[in-house]
Amino acid sequence: MVDGRVHDADRIAYLTGFLQEALRAAADGLDIRGYYVWSLLDNYEWTAAYTARFGLIRVPAKARPSATPMPAEPR
Repeated sequence: MVDGRVHDADRIAYLTGFLQEALRAAADGLDIRGYYVWSLLDNYEWTAAYTARFGLIRVPAKARPSATPMPAEPR
């Protein structure tokens, strides 16, 4: 992070190019109803207990809620 911003030109360029091609395909008649950004690295973020950052949006640790244990069976 530099000057309060995360600079990730490679990821921005990849997603921009992908979305431009999706728009072109839609203009050509392909039925595109949505796009979900996901990467294999997101799984590693979970296993690292969110100590490493891989996602698209940086969320400060203070803003993340703590996990709430769920009962094993519905009540």
